[in-house]
Parts: sequence; structure tokens; C-alpha cells
Amino acid sequence: MLTDYPVHCPHHNCGWRGCLFPLGDRKDMQGATMSHREIGFRCPRCSGVWQARIVNEDAVNLPLAAPAMQEA
Repeated sequence: MLTDYPVHCPHHNCGWRGCLFPLGDRKDMQGATMSHREIGFRCPRCSGVWQARIVNEDAVNLPLAAPAMQEA
């Protein structure tokens, strides 16, 4: 069964908090094991995307990828 998770957006200057369903569809979740599952979320405020790991029944945010450095 697909469920929503209480999450907070980790993107700078956003701070949105609420419950979200993971990105993707139900089939994406079926192949994941219960002990090691990573899922994605999209913030409804800033549209930022991030990954989280499911630990027990909680979504724990993973570190955001560092932005690519621009050469001068």
C-alpha cells in the first residue's frame, strides 16, 4: 500500500513541512526491500526534489546533491 510521509523540504529558503506521497508509482515501490528503501519527494512550494530513506516508518532526508561548480 502506498502511504504518505510527514516530511520537510531541505532546500535553502523553503522550509515547507507537511505530508507527501513519494514520487513514482506503486510499481516503483514494490521492488524495494523494507530494510533499505530510498524514495523521492517533490516540494509543493519550491518544486525542489530530494531523496529520503525509509527507516521503520519514517522518511529520513538524505543529503542534497551539491550544485555543479561553474568554471569561470
